[in-house]
Amino acid sequence: MTPSAVSQAIRALESRMGARLFIRTTRSVALTEAGERYFSRAKPAFEELVAASRAAYDLGQQPSGLLRLAVRRAVVPILLEPLLASFSEAYPEI
Repeated sequence: MTPSAVSQAIRALESRMGARLFIRTTRSVALTEAGERYFSRAKPAFEELVAASRAAYDLGQQPSGLLRLAVRRAVVPILLEPLLASFSEAYPEI
């Protein structure tokens, strides 16, 4: 975002809240008391949103779910058991 867009977003937020959140001078920007309270209450919610996004992303990146195989029982000990052990290790969510 450009600095101008950030300033506009902050002004819009302050307008919606009916309180100034920042003290702006030509040399610095600081939180007001209302800004500090807002930040301390909003921070845990924001961190939860970030964690939820990360969890959803992680689920999309690794295979998970139920795997059904239709094979004859005689094939299981000979071919599948050795493969399933390494498969389960590689993909624990399946």
